[in-house]
Amino acid sequence: MTSDSWSHSSTNRIILHWNGNERYAYIDKSPSLRSASAPYSVTAKGIRNSCSNTKRTKIM
Repeated sequence: MTSDSWSHSSTNRIILHWNGNERYAYIDKSPSLRSASAPYSVTAKGIRNSCSNTKRTKIM
């Protein structure tokens, strides 16, 4: 399988990116969820909600 083929295998596509000094997860493709973006942190205990200035998840 090529990388192009793998992109069609997943039901949900989440894009991880930086926005300034914060990490964000963006739901790009999902059959059951709207596109949305939320900050997150990587800690010694795993992936956690980030303490952000944004109180709510941003709906795109």
